[in-house]
Parts: sequence; C-alpha cells; structure tokens
Amino acid sequence: MLVKSTLVSINHHRRPKRLAKGRAVATIATSEGPADGWIEKLRKRLDPFKVIETEELVRGRSRDTCWRHPLLRKEFDKLFPVAQVLIEPENAHDLRNCIEAISELGVPMTLRGAGTGSFSGACTTRGGVIIDMSKYMLEDVEVDAQRGIARCSPGASLFSVRQAALAVGWDMRIYPTAIPQEGTIGGFIGTSIWGAGSLVYGSLQSPGNFHGIDVMSVTKHSELLSFKDDLQGVDPLNCFLGTQGTIGVISNLEIALSPSISTTSFVFSFPELSTALAFADIVHSTPSIYKIGTAFYEAKSIDSMKNLPHWHTEVPENEHVLVMICGDSAAHPLLSLCKRMNGHLLDSYYTVASTETESSVLPLLFHGGNSLHRSLNHARNATYIRACFYDSDLLRAAIENIKGVHWSVDYVAHDSNTRRLGSSPTIYFANVFFPVEDAESIGKVIEAVRKISPASQIFDPNAVGVHPDLVPNKQLYRELVSQLNPHGLLNPGKSNRLTTVT
Repeated sequence: MLVKSTLVSINHHRRPKRLAKGRAVATIATSEGPADGWIEKLRKRLDPFKVIETEELVRGRSRDTCWRHPLLRKEFDKLFPVAQVLIEPENAHDLRNCIEAISELGVPMTLRGAGTGSFSGACTTRGGVIIDMSKYMLEDVEVDAQRGIARCSPGASLFSVRQAALAVGWDMRIYPTAIPQEGTIGGFIGTSIWGAGSLVYGSLQSPGNFHGIDVMSVTKHSELLSFKDDLQGVDPLNCFLGTQGTIGVISNLEIALSPSISTTSFVFSFPELSTALAFADIVHSTPSIYKIGTAFYEAKSIDSMKNLPHWHTEVPENEHVLVMICGDSAAHPLLSLCKRMNGHLLDSYYTVASTETESSVLPLLFHGGNSLHRSLNHARNATYIRACFYDSDLLRAAIENIKGVHWSVDYVAHDSNTRRLGSSPTIYFANVFFPVEDAESIGKVIEAVRKISPASQIFDPNAVGVHPDLVPNKQLYRELVSQLNPHGLLNPGKSNRLTTVT
C-alpha cells in the first residue's frame, strides 16, 4: 500500500546514477569569485521574478539563530556576509535551472532550510546566492505503509512528514529535540545526526535509518546521482548527514519509519546527583522499558528556568530533574524503581501520537536546553558547548567539579560509528552553559571537560563549519565533494575544517 499526498517525480530527464568507483580524488577547488554584472546575467537565465534582491528579505534569509552565540555575534557581518540574491525554487525544474545558472556564473551559493538551527548551517559565508529550500515541493510526502518508509523533498517540514506517517500508523524514527512547525527535514539531516528516538535507533548514520537520497551536482550541466543505504553504516550516504549541505543539493530523500505508539512523559526529581544518573542508567539498560528520549537537568539549571513561560512543574529546591518519554507499559517499573531510589514523580503526561498536534512529546524535555540558553542569555553574554561523555561516572565528576557552569544532558544510544569510543551503550550529550567573554573563556571550559574525560568529543557552536567527528569517512567525503561540488561553490567555508583532517 502506498499512501501519498502528492507524487514526487525524480525523472528530471536524466537517469540517477551512482558514484563511479575508483574515481581519483581531486583537490577541492575554491571559486575566485563571480564576474561583475552576474545578477543581471542570472535574471536573464532564470525567471526574473524569482531572483529576489529585496534587502530585508535577503538579509533575513542569510541568517539562522546562531546569533545566540556571543563570539559569532561579535563578528557576525565579517563571518557571514549577506547574500546579494535570494532564490526560492518550488520544483525540480526550478532547482536544476538555478544550480546550473549559478554554477556557470561561478557564484557562491548557500542552501537554507527554515533557518531554525543555531550552528550557522544556513548562514552565507561568501555572500552570493541564498537558495531557500523551504518552499521546494512542500506537499510531496509519500509514505509506503507496508515497508515503513517515507519519501519526501528536503523542503518538507518535519511536521508534515510526521503527519503523513502518523496518518497510517507510523512515525519518524529520529527527529530533532525541538520540532518547530516550519523546520525542514533537509535542515535537520544537514546539521544533525541524533535526536529523539536515538535511544532506540542510534543516529541517522546507523544502518537502516536512512534509505537513500537523490543529489544534484553543482555544475553548469547538473547531474542527478542516487545514493542508497548499503546497511553497513560506512556507505557514501552517511557523508551527507550532518555536513551542512557541503557536498551536493539533495532533491529527494527516503527515511525509515517506526510504528507509532502511545507514550507517557515522566518528570522525576532526585536530591542526589549520583542517584539521578544511576536511575537513568538502570532504565536505559533495561530492555523491557521502551524509551524514546531522556533529558537531565542539574539543580542550578532548574533554578535558571523556573521563571520561563513554558515551565509548569514545581521542583523541590536543589533537586535534579530527569524527564523520560517511555512506552505506556513502563509506568509500573519506573515508579517502583523511583520509589526504591528515594526519588519523586513530579508529573506525568499521557501523549498520544496525533496528526493534529505539532508534537506528541513533552515540551519540557525538548525545549529545556534552548530555554536554558535563552534564560542565561538575557545579558547577551552566555554560550554553551556540547560534550559527549561515554561514562556516567565521568559525567558526574564533571558536573561536580567544573564550577560556574549549568548542565543539561540528552541521552542517545551508541551507533556503529561511535561504539568504538566507549563500552557504555549510552552517549551522554552534555550541554554546558556558561557566561563567556572571549574565546579564552570557552577554551578553559573545554580544557576542564577534557581533563576529566579525555575521550569526550567537543562541539562548539561558536566554530563555523562541519565538525570533523560527524564525518565517518573523511576521504570518501572529499571524493564526493570533488565530484558533486568540484568548484567549491556550494556552502563555501563550511567544509574548511574537513579539508585537512584525515
């Protein structure tokens, strides 16, 4: 059975093909800059009404929410010069014409989803053209209800994909920890590989989670290539996940779904840090408890968030909070364990997956980290880093010993690419919030984390570009870029951290 809203055609007069094996790896080129008068030439090549120069629109679409990070904000215009032109392709024909015309003129181009991310993925680094994909084939979502697969365009909103899946008894396996109505699936896969559901399914790069993509090359005669999951977790497909659209332009994609289930969101508190972390570890190591997501907030973080509008749960003074989204059958074992460990059940929310709501999950869990950042950022001088811990004892030591910071932690499962870094089945994604004055203050926090946990991967949102640790095969990544983005016109400046790393 195939359920669809509108059929997607990917036959753009050229047959998709796979990456040629054994192709020599070329040096990633960098454009020398477009010639004068390129905007007028672009208008002649394309529909002139689709080449937008309105200053307010172009400036707004050249940004995402990375202005929250003080070091980026301080040099924003220098780091992210505004594009000169905005284009909003609505179908494959528009997109191909746009890519070919811009490529022939040698103009830098930056892909943008809805701009809801905060890692500068949608920001222009060389000006040029901003290509807004949020209107691209918006209604083209197909769900194969027999195979549990959704096919859609990168411009489809996460909300619309979930709606289409939920309508036939399925749901997204992995989705962002905050689901803004307008956020696009292309933006999600371009800037992240983990999310809600990762406790069960690992990352997007884990075998079986991401079925395939069709990608247009950034050349004056654009080719369409197809990449499929080889179920080994090391295929070219994984290079497109989390790499900020630096390889090629995705025109369609297929993701695996999971059966839709009703869940309950539980809010627990514990007076002792070690007990709270131990409770989470026991739950995560119990196979009979189906868990979709877990978030931890240490006591100081709770104090910082209590005055925020969405906060509705009373928390005892100086207690640490765990929020867990679990299957309904988990209620009895969770409550029994909580009682034995001297914890408190503060609240619970029965959540039924629905096509009528933006999200079937508890806002406290998925907006807590963003809200904490906003709370600390009222003075406009706070930032955060993300540190991956692979041992709860090291996480506890860091929380207890690193002073002047606030902690929230998202729990996700190991996947095939990160299991080698630790023996625990869980990755603790610690968000470390703190006031910042300069790069040196960030460096001190990073140094303090690494002193306690040398194996931790550190993600600093004040650094521009793709984090090398998100790319499982950097040689293959460079090979793909050399074929699909040979002149370095696509999202220039975002792959600089990858060109020299082996």
